[in-house]
Amino acid sequence: MLLAAAACPAVLAQPGPARIAFMANADDASTRSVVDAFRSGLGELGQVEGRTYVLDIRYGLGRSDRYSALVAEVVERGAAVIVTPSYPAALAAKQVTRTIPIAGFSCGLELLVDSLARPGGNVTGVTCQSVELVAKQFQLLRQMLPELKRLAVLSNPDSPYSEPTVRALRDAGSALGIRTIEIAVRSPADFGGVIAKTRQAAAQAVFIAPDLMLFANRAQLLDLFLAERLPVMGFFREFVDAGALLSYSSNRIERFRRLAWYVDRILRGTKPADLPVEQPTKFELVINLKTAKDLGLTIPPSVLARADEVIQ
Repeated sequence: MLLAAAACPAVLAQPGPARIAFMANADDASTRSVVDAFRSGLGELGQVEGRTYVLDIRYGLGRSDRYSALVAEVVERGAAVIVTPSYPAALAAKQVTRTIPIAGFSCGLELLVDSLARPGGNVTGVTCQSVELVAKQFQLLRQMLPELKRLAVLSNPDSPYSEPTVRALRDAGSALGIRTIEIAVRSPADFGGVIAKTRQAAAQAVFIAPDLMLFANRAQLLDLFLAERLPVMGFFREFVDAGALLSYSSNRIERFRRLAWYVDRILRGTKPADLPVEQPTKFELVINLKTAKDLGLTIPPSVLARADEVIQ
């Protein structure tokens, strides 16, 4: 559905603070932390909430199918910019409006632009480089678990970037002599069969691929795997907070602070098409030492020394 909407210059010409629509996942600590980082980033650039902008936060509640209606609402309310913290939100926003600027951070954002250097259209922002990181993530997991031979990979086949990520995992595992067992998870209704499949495959560890639904339900997933005494590698450090053994990715907090720069430029008149999509250059290794102890694992000193953060 493509709605008729006022072009960005017309919206910005209206008196009063610009309305920034933030398509959040859920009203939880993870969302509040990135919203706080986004607000802080805007403040550092001279934007003042209530005076130069107002923030209109909407929650998808872990359901991709909610975003089209939410975006339609904020378009009707005169959003000047739509901020999308996930691929489903960015996709829905692009399908609803081709005129209002969209600034997003997500894995797969590159699929919504003409190119990273020249985005074209009304979408820009920051990617998470899910495919490019796989080889390094696999190496770290192998160093943590030297005897690893069979790895269960949880992914959502409905995510357009799932297939290239899983393929990269398969190739990286093959190079290290590790067999990947791919387990499709489309909704929380599939969680009940996940443990049975990991048992059947005799998986020794689990890798959770990036996906909004899996991220939103990370606590439930981690409880299931930890009850089976299975070490888990999640894509973002929020998985480690929930009990995963480790993660290696860009820092989401810093990415949202950076996203504020894009929104500031847009509010000052720059077109999204002229703002290249940025790829992170700094990545963090986060290790949950408590989980390692609970699982009876000893973290190699060489890996522990490289960790950017260790959760006790």
